Amino acid sequence: AEGEVAEAYGRLADFYARRLWHQLTEELVRSVGEGEGAAAPLPDLMGLYAGFIKDFENKLNMGSLVRVLIAIARLEAAAPEQALDFLSPHLMSEDDFAKTVSEVPERDPRVLTTTSSAALIAREPEASVMLMAEIARLQLRKGDPDACKALIERAKDLVDSTVEMSSSVHSSYYNVAAELYKEVGPATSFYRNALTFLSYTPPDSMSDEVKRQWAFDIAIAALVGEDIYNFGELMTHAVLSSLTGTSNEWLLRLLEAFSRGSLVDYDAICAQSSDAMN
Repeated sequence: AEGEVAEAYGRLADFYARRLWHQLTEELVRSVGEGEGAAAPLPDLMGLYAGFIKDFENKLNMGSLVRVLIAIARLEAAAPEQALDFLSPHLMSEDDFAKTVSEVPERDPRVLTTTSSAALIAREPEASVMLMAEIARLQLRKGDPDACKALIERAKDLVDSTVEMSSSVHSSYYNVAAELYKEVGPATSFYRNALTFLSYTPPDSMSDEVKRQWAFDIAIAALVGEDIYNFGELMTHAVLSSLTGTSNEWLLRLLEAFSRGSLVDYDAICAQSSDAMN
């Protein structure tokens, strides 16, 4: 293992010395346990960032840099506060970004290479949404749903206005948005964001336990949320079938009865599952 770590450090040093920024970016992604061909993450990644990555981060692909930063925070931050301290400096305020845009030519590489990574991240919608979603998630874990909501709303403008955005970024955004509305309501907002999250998230990327939790939560929201009258889209999601054979299977059967418009089936399920419902 020590030999592999030494080899990884050697590759990083070699790519840096030769200014091979693309190869260096890919190696950094692998070094945090992400991407194709990734092994176990290197030790002391925060030290690697402070003593190495920070010096040239504005030369890297911003989407990859954000992936690296998020991975480091998740692997090594002991608490949400520590992760926020690490990630937040890379997120510009809206006012600061507006000033930067007016001062820095958007595509002038001579200027951009001397611009802070925060300003460069702000120019890339996918990188910005990834970073905002992660910081919003941490704010929610810290017990500050208002700060989480402010970031989710800021990120939504980018999500709605960007023509091409990867499924993984959409998944990250709608995951946090759903978690927020699960905590603060209303149920309809949770339902809509959770449904969109599921549409961008492959079921095989979730454990069975996680699938069952999502299925339970979204099924409850579908039943109690206002202005939710059609369960057709929900019923097509594979994650819902994870309730089969569990103590909450009655939820699945109830949704099926609603979808068919069968009051007879609804009454029968209520009678059979009254203990579980209570």
